[in-house]
Amino acid sequence: MAWCPKCKNEYREGFTVCAECKVALVDSLEKVMIPLMFGKSEKLSYLKEFLEYNGLTNVEMRYDETEEVYEILIQEKDKNQAANLTKVFLMKQTEMMQEKAKASNETTVDEEEVNEDDVLKIRHAAIKEERKASNGRYQSSADKAEDNKSSAWTLLGLGFLGLIFIVLGILGVIPISFGNPYIFYGVMGGIFGLFVVMGFVSMKSAKEYSKQAASEKDEQKEVLDWCKENFKPDVIDGELYMQDVPEEVLYFRRYEKMKQMLMTQFPNMDVAFIEQFIDETVYDMVFSD
Repeated sequence: MAWCPKCKNEYREGFTVCAECKVALVDSLEKVMIPLMFGKSEKLSYLKEFLEYNGLTNVEMRYDETEEVYEILIQEKDKNQAANLTKVFLMKQTEMMQEKAKASNETTVDEEEVNEDDVLKIRHAAIKEERKASNGRYQSSADKAEDNKSSAWTLLGLGFLGLIFIVLGILGVIPISFGNPYIFYGVMGGIFGLFVVMGFVSMKSAKEYSKQAASEKDEQKEVLDWCKENFKPDVIDGELYMQDVPEEVLYFRRYEKMKQMLMTQFPNMDVAFIEQFIDETVYDMVFSD
């Protein structure tokens, strides 16, 4: 079977050109290239590299003679991932331009004034942002304890207030009339009673997470001490290919190297914790310069 890359109509074997669009048919819609973004050559080339660094293997940039602009093309199957990556990239670029404008006491900064070093920083920050979005964030036991405690007080407050309301209604202090009072008070009492039970369950979970947080804190200190002793720039970079490597690619290589070392040293450690720990603490500690 064959498909038209433009109108997506399906054709039987033997057809090579779409009867409506007059374009060549393709054997799979997954190979169809669709436009992602239009703009200037230099800006789009940075975006193209960023998309490729994040795993998109089929990214093209071409010049549209009709519109007289450059455009980025991606496979249709990658459109959602490409759109998210582009959003992150442009957001970080805007933040960088705002920072430069603030530093120079200007209202705005023209995109032409954003140099290659700035773009490297943009891509670096965007890559870290995208990884956090795709991998999810690690939640410590202390954070879980705080979340459960907050939920517990909310549920207990609503539950007890609701039960008091029901009791006052039954005693006639608060006149309530909603059809059959037995059904109403029975249903509402059950709901508010469930809130109270869930509140006590959340409070119990909060206490358990608080106990885990103490031992977890000791484990994290052990990991940090090990990193300070074993993560040296020359040790990590000594096993990596460094020649003519952009900053964000170098970041990836260092990141993966450190992640591998930590997972080898601490095989039972949560992978999400290791990834976040490297991003937020270890990398800047080792490569602060």
